[in-house]
Amino acid sequence: MSTIALAAPAVPVVPFGPSDRVSDRFDVRTWQPVCVARLHYHLAWSTRGKAPVLAGRRATTLRSILAGLCEERGILLQAIAVTPSQVRLVVSLRPSQLAASVVRELKGRSALALLRQCPDLRVALGGHLAWNDRYAMATVSPRQLPRLTEKLSKLA
Repeated sequence: MSTIALAAPAVPVVPFGPSDRVSDRFDVRTWQPVCVARLHYHLAWSTRGKAPVLAGRRATTLRSILAGLCEERGILLQAIAVTPSQVRLVVSLRPSQLAASVVRELKGRSALALLRQCPDLRVALGGHLAWNDRYAMATVSPRQLPRLTEKLSKLA
């Protein structure tokens, strides 16, 4: 179970006195996170019709697209494996990030960027969209995380 706690503010800047505003009594910029929780997920999705089209330049491009999207959104990308017909990721999310929304954004934005950078992919897929509409998601315990990231790095 993950929790987030906040430290108490520093010593009051102005002692309790005539001011009624909290911002006058406390330096509100001193709130710091005491612990930061991350939830780990193993995500997987496949190409439309499980077509083996992710090889060579397409796989390299997809890895860089997904890494850029994760960095942009504050998602900690632990591992990525791109096989010819499947994408597998291990990501760490803050509790405020919804896993389904993260997957939706990663799939949607990566498909658009990949089709833009590799226009021949649309021909290889027969004019279809890049990804199947389904995906797999499993939680990963912190103890299993190193083993799973090692396993995915061997697949890549």
